[in-house]
Amino acid sequence: MRHPQSLDACPTPLSDAGLLAATLQGRFTSPCYWTFKAQRFTWLSEGILEIVPVSEAKHEALVLSAGIHGDETAPIEWVCNIVQGLMSGKIISTRPLLVILGHPAAMRVQRRYLDENLNRLFKPTLTQSQVKPTRETEVAHRLMTTVSDFHTRHGNFIHLDLHTAIRESLIEQFAIVPQSHPGYRWEEGLQLLGRCGIGAAVRQSKVSSTFSGWTHDRLNALSFTLELGKVAPFGENDLSRLASLDQAIRVQLTHTETDTTSANTAPARSETAPLPPVFEVAQEIIQTGESFTLEVAEDIPNFTRFDNGRRVWSDRNQFFQVENGPLYLLFPNPKVPKGQRAGLLIRRCE
Repeated sequence: MRHPQSLDACPTPLSDAGLLAATLQGRFTSPCYWTFKAQRFTWLSEGILEIVPVSEAKHEALVLSAGIHGDETAPIEWVCNIVQGLMSGKIISTRPLLVILGHPAAMRVQRRYLDENLNRLFKPTLTQSQVKPTRETEVAHRLMTTVSDFHTRHGNFIHLDLHTAIRESLIEQFAIVPQSHPGYRWEEGLQLLGRCGIGAAVRQSKVSSTFSGWTHDRLNALSFTLELGKVAPFGENDLSRLASLDQAIRVQLTHTETDTTSANTAPARSETAPLPPVFEVAQEIIQTGESFTLEVAEDIPNFTRFDNGRRVWSDRNQFFQVENGPLYLLFPNPKVPKGQRAGLLIRRCE
């Protein structure tokens, strides 16, 4: 990365347009920084902004990422509202913050990805099957380098990777929790999720190549993937549905429970907000080939309950039906290539 230039005031592309418009319009030219309201802003690269208190940071760093999939617009709009609050001085952060709009090229065309799913590419090296790098492998490398540098400068951090789902969900907002290291701050994480209004937490059963999986596995971050409703085009999102998340993160940044300036903000949630129920993965559903059939309706919502005896999938040689239920279906997608995950069956933990 080129050495950032110092600017006397907020740079025109960001102050005039805001982070979202500046990113969609490709206004970034070179790294730069400026200071405003006791915060140092560094525009590191396209879609990536670091905000650090001028005085010594009092609290653990935070990474907010959105737009890893370019069509998941509600989290992108919400995180840019947080940035606007910081740039206007209405929010003064007491902790280092890294804001990431992950895939600007896909955001511009509002597509999930251009060549392949970016949120399956966060790993130290490319696999042998990826001999020819794609646009997404280049993005993944840039994001891993940026977050590693942020970790080196600021130490431990919390990472919330914000998404929306392709389909409806019986639990609208839920978290995916990476397979955890020993000593993972599980209780602290659940408390944060509760304050954010998250309705369920699903614990992964193996190491994941998602962005939040990588930040936890490689950098020991307190990391979550948050699913925050359903995909919609830019400008068609009801951000009031993210009011609990909005309030919790503003409190997290300022370390205060005073009211905020957001018109869509709900009353502050208690520090003892109810913890979300926890689920664990009971089985991955793997696409086995041309005869594979996922025996569910195409529009079935996430968290649909299956009781004992319910057949879930089949192929020419085998089938699976629930025996130790109830189980709940998550991320069903039979159209993935052979060998990839076509869904998850999860069970609620006591």
